[in-house]
Amino acid sequence: MEKITVALPKKTTRNVDIQKISVYVSLGFTLIYLFIGVLMLHTERYRSSGIHDNDLFFQADSHYAVDNLTQSTSHYKRVHLHPNFVIMFNPIGHIINSVIHQPQLTASIVCAIFGGINIGLLIYFFTLLKLPHQWSLSFGIVFGLSSTQLVFSSVPDTYIFSATGVILLLIAGLKKWKIQYWALITVYLLGITITNIVPAVLATFFFVFSGRIQQVWEQRAKVLQYCTITAGVTIVLSLLQKFFFDLWIFSFLQRAPKEQSFMFIPHSFPEAMHRVVALAEHFFVFNIIAPLSSLVDHTLREGIQLLSFQNASLATYSTIGSITLLLWLMFLGIGVRLTIKYKLYQLLFVKACVLILLFHFVLHFLYGDDLMLYSAHWTAIVFGLGAYILKSSRFFEKHPAIPLVVPVFFCVLLAINDSYLIYDMVMAFHK
Repeated sequence: MEKITVALPKKTTRNVDIQKISVYVSLGFTLIYLFIGVLMLHTERYRSSGIHDNDLFFQADSHYAVDNLTQSTSHYKRVHLHPNFVIMFNPIGHIINSVIHQPQLTASIVCAIFGGINIGLLIYFFTLLKLPHQWSLSFGIVFGLSSTQLVFSSVPDTYIFSATGVILLLIAGLKKWKIQYWALITVYLLGITITNIVPAVLATFFFVFSGRIQQVWEQRAKVLQYCTITAGVTIVLSLLQKFFFDLWIFSFLQRAPKEQSFMFIPHSFPEAMHRVVALAEHFFVFNIIAPLSSLVDHTLREGIQLLSFQNASLATYSTIGSITLLLWLMFLGIGVRLTIKYKLYQLLFVKACVLILLFHFVLHFLYGDDLMLYSAHWTAIVFGLGAYILKSSRFFEKHPAIPLVVPVFFCVLLAINDSYLIYDMVMAFHK
């Protein structure tokens, strides 16, 4: 009898290498973020006038975040906007703080860890797309060097944790996860920031139900399962948070009207256009390549200053920053051209990402003062969308000769440019 042999697929050394390297890259960035956080903790926080525990950097609520991550009796006054953040992340911070007994350092450690996790998850997403490995790593490093990652992986607040859930949405869309996992990601995102429910539902609608209302109706049992798990787990977490921390979504509701002070209502067409331009800059440029920052007066608290990009524009870059900006704008232009040329806007993935970006654009046209504060909610979407466009257009197959020196050169320029931001963050309030 003839012997039949079956060749089983082997995991190539190259695949193993990309996994190991991505772990090392993530760990490396975690240490970088932690180093920045420690530097900021040891610098003098001097103000020429006015003292406030929060809002030092892009209006980040760092003092609240430290308490929520480390204290057993947190009193988070904005819990109506961040319903289950405390119950989800306080156990992690509390364990670390019980060992080192330094709340601020603990918060820096937790944020740095999640910043590193975000890079690893995004590189994993790129490998799922089957991008060339060197480009997957390059895009991951660019993401790690982005101003959004550098700021919110070292300045304690809730936003870096949201970015983790956003990347999970991208991964779930490619891997076609079961509805239960979509529900759990929705619970996670909703618990961090209440408005995250919209991107989570949009992603579920497109990736699970192909963006068709008819399919939602035909698979209503799956819809019911999604809603039941999302609501059930959210309620359980809320009750646990109420029991352990005396906090839930109905706590401090009297503060809700104060959020109106962050609403933006344009009084003229030029004012509205100025807001649109500022949003576009923060969506596609400032969140990646940091412009020259400056101290600005706090809109709501007289005598308080904060480090911000509010006075920045595309003209406010150093020489190196300008070169980096030109390269980045060229990359963005290629993405737009490929999308139009190959009609990629018809793809479900592209539709989902564009609608999520559009939601955040409309939301923050109407709400928010310092727009950089929210950039972690959309930066990973921009990277995911860009990579998907390159893959769908077969860009790398058609241009295999693009030298690796191009992304390496860009990463070097970006690292140099954004290091100025780190210097400003460390020295902004030094006497």
